[in-house]
Amino acid sequence: MRNIFKLFTVLFICFSISGCGSLDGYSPNYVYSSLYKGGYWGEWKMDSFKSSSSYNNNSFTMVIYPSNRHPSEYNAKITATSFNKKEGDWFEYTGVIQLQSSYEYFDKMGDYYNQKDKISLTNSYLSYPCIIRLSKPIKDIYKKHGMMNVFYNGVGRAYKF
Repeated sequence: MRNIFKLFTVLFICFSISGCGSLDGYSPNYVYSSLYKGGYWGEWKMDSFKSSSSYNNNSFTMVIYPSNRHPSEYNAKITATSFNKKEGDWFEYTGVIQLQSSYEYFDKMGDYYNQKDKISLTNSYLSYPCIIRLSKPIKDIYKKHGMMNVFYNGVGRAYKF
């Protein structure tokens, strides 16, 4: 019985340290977000979302998901496909953002789109090319409390970690 307890304790510690071992970055804290629509940024709000990411030198993928769900059930999946430039303190990438339709619908983002898409609750995900701006290199975004701005179809979303 004692050995089983030790085994479970060791496994628990290993999983806790590794972050389940599947992704390079994981934010245990809540994510703050702001919306950009109509040419204005909204107020920052603390969402009950978390984020996970994987990255290499020139690209990364990050998912924003409800804290009570699995990362595969994300509200937003941001994939940077190439690094563009460093402008001042910002690192700029091009990529794709996939958004859960209900996430866009309830935030009324479609009202401000450049190209009007019909957002319905029956579509599961919408996908758009985007420009991604990071306040820090992706490898430091969680450790040093960075910010990400994602611009797509005339609107944007900002996330603070």
